[in-house]
Amino acid sequence: MNGLNINGMKFFLLVFVVFFFSSCGVQISLKSSDVGAEFNLSIDMGNAFLETISGALGIENGSVFALFDTEELRSVLSGADFYDVSVQFESERKMRISGKFDWNSNNPLVLSKIVNPLQNRAALLIFSAENLQTLYALLPRDFKNYLDMFMAPSFTGEEMNDDEYMDLLASVYGDGLIEELKSAMITVTMLNGGAQPTEKNIPLLKILNISGELRM
Repeated sequence: MNGLNINGMKFFLLVFVVFFFSSCGVQISLKSSDVGAEFNLSIDMGNAFLETISGALGIENGSVFALFDTEELRSVLSGADFYDVSVQFESERKMRISGKFDWNSNNPLVLSKIVNPLQNRAALLIFSAENLQTLYALLPRDFKNYLDMFMAPSFTGEEMNDDEYMDLLASVYGDGLIEELKSAMITVTMLNGGAQPTEKNIPLLKILNISGELRM
């Protein structure tokens, strides 16, 4: 396969904008099996993040209700080779998404090798500049231009330290978003086969300006 279909690309946009740039907090669990995996994603968007993304889209009084439609999200995820998809809005800034995908599908998380099947119903989650940029490369130019607003070195390939990246964002979006990003965490729980769950808290900044690999 040379690239994602349009629904896959829409899903990719959703993942980048909401998962990687949701500036308050993200919790994700992944339960693997021999044929695929189940995921649960809980997203809490900070006020500054909502204001920033709403402004970019020309939406007043932005909230998850204004930014997203549950049926559209289900359709987009289904078109990206997810199934048994559930989307729930829990408040004006919180949403929960769950679903399943197979290892032999054209799912973007599998194609990019962010999620990798192992033996004994296990999976390995890998964040690296290489696989994040693999996902980025699958996007059409219009989507890339949209994501480029966030100027994340992990996706652009530009080298800078964390302070330089925060200064760059602050010069464009102000200090409110930066303070949220500095404190934002991604909590990942892996449920591999019959093993005990493993949990790791990853600062969001480590994903946006990644160095080396983060593995779980």
